Amino acid sequence: MLRQHHEESFAVPDLASAQSPQASEDLVSLVWVMSADKDNESTLSAYIATALRLACNVEFILVNNGSPEGTLLPAVESLKHASIPVTTVQLHTKSPDSVALSTACRAANGQRIATLPPYLQVASDGLVEMIARSESELDFVASVRVPRVDGKTEQAKSMWFNRVVRWASGIDLRDLNSGLKVFRREVIDGIPVYGDLHIYLPVLAAKQGFRVGEVEVKHLEERDGNVGIGLYGRRALDLLTIFFLMRFTQRPFRFFGSIGTSMIAIGFVMNLVMLLQRWVLDKSMADRPMLVLAALLMALGVQVFSLGLLGELIIFAQAGGLKHYRVQEILTDQFEE
Repeated sequence: MLRQHHEESFAVPDLASAQSPQASEDLVSLVWVMSADKDNESTLSAYIATALRLACNVEFILVNNGSPEGTLLPAVESLKHASIPVTTVQLHTKSPDSVALSTACRAANGQRIATLPPYLQVASDGLVEMIARSESELDFVASVRVPRVDGKTEQAKSMWFNRVVRWASGIDLRDLNSGLKVFRREVIDGIPVYGDLHIYLPVLAAKQGFRVGEVEVKHLEERDGNVGIGLYGRRALDLLTIFFLMRFTQRPFRFFGSIGTSMIAIGFVMNLVMLLQRWVLDKSMADRPMLVLAALLMALGVQVFSLGLLGELIIFAQAGGLKHYRVQEILTDQFEE
């Protein structure tokens, strides 16, 4: 009997082939990627209490991202007892957070989606204001943890990380690492997210023309303390990817062409200087390492230059199927005779 209940609770639609569901404007989908921690019950109780206070209909999307089977069962029973609709998604193996997020959002039915931290990282009461802001004025609402309760070292790392992101993207965001976010469905539908790029989702949304804002929420706990430099190193590489995608996706020749041209110009000037020294000062060029360096720079410059030109040819060939903009509305005035 227990096995039969397990099969029913973990029934998941075929997300690979199913079309996106008809989103309801009055429905908010709360996405929670659950962990195998023993305090899931208290965390869920806080989320349920907040959900019941919302002035809109809600549903829960529970995701089991590689945790033992049966992790979702107590949460499903609690949500059924509270008369809150619930959909469960079971991932067989531990997957990147972006995979869990994309899969859950495709299973959601609401026009607005809220991603919840796996534990009570912030006070769930802030969700009420964030959803209200998403309904009235914003397409993407990020949370800012205040006051911070983690260590001074981690606060410093987070502060500098967010400063670098603001400098590189030009988007004024203070806390990209906070797990509580609310956004409209068209945000996730229009932005491909993979790897660890879900961290930069508000940056990508702002660059697509969506209205992005922040709401301060009370910071309760931080379990990712003592984050190594390696994590921030990987995020720095992801930030470089974001920078390239935002600036040069539609014009790769400007990026590669400028680098290639600079390398060719430097190599040419070096060769010209050595040639003048040979003519004027009768200085030999055969035993000079600078000659090899200049030739190498020019050769690499031609290759990088050609790479940018090849990228432009690919963009030109695929331009008809590319869409890097968002149409908010089209108005037509009709006049009666």
